[in-house]
Amino acid sequence: MRRSIRIFAAGLVLGSLALPGVAEEVGVALRVHKEVRGHEVGESEREIRQNDPIERGLTVFLRGPDPYLKVAFTFGGCSTLKGIRNHRFTGTASLDGLTEVDFGDPNDPKASRIKLAVGKMRVAMLPEAGCHVDVDTPSALLVLGAVVRVLALPVLGTFVGVDQGSATVQAKAGGAPVVVKAGNWVVVPPGGLPTRPAPLPPGDDDEILQDPPLLGCCDAVGTPKPPAGH
Repeated sequence: MRRSIRIFAAGLVLGSLALPGVAEEVGVALRVHKEVRGHEVGESEREIRQNDPIERGLTVFLRGPDPYLKVAFTFGGCSTLKGIRNHRFTGTASLDGLTEVDFGDPNDPKASRIKLAVGKMRVAMLPEAGCHVDVDTPSALLVLGAVVRVLALPVLGTFVGVDQGSATVQAKAGGAPVVVKAGNWVVVPPGGLPTRPAPLPPGDDDEILQDPPLLGCCDAVGTPKPPAGH
């Protein structure tokens, strides 16, 4: 009888582990400004507030006139560092303006990927953690290892500016990956290949890529200049 009870109890524990439970937390919202909302797969949309957990697979929308979101995440499968309010993190993602982004893949818990469908994002990986994060945009796959700015626009493609470290840029159209080092940028047009890395423009600061992005840079590599004024 006791043996049966132990087996039954063990079955309950194993069964509960196999059942879908609370989504894996992969980050926390450090700063939120104006309208930021999100939803998990099959869930209703909800407001994202400061200190809210960011679960794997959460889709986040930034709307309104001046939205902003800064997330400390634990992607990378490496060492985590303790920060504000004892949050442990390997890097941060800052989103500015109208943006849609997915944090991780709920079907692949090993993936360290942020999917940027549209909008601006600045990713800062902590050098002490020693890990990388992938960024998936409509036209490119990026592997980031330091401080990188990304702007994804449906018509113009993906702009990547590297402030520190380096980024590997792989166009979804194919071709060889391009390594972009600190102080340089590339653009991957829709259905196209990356331009040659070119220096960031003089006076460019640490803000997220401007709109229009990197205006005046593109002539250095003979590629089309991003349009002025939207």
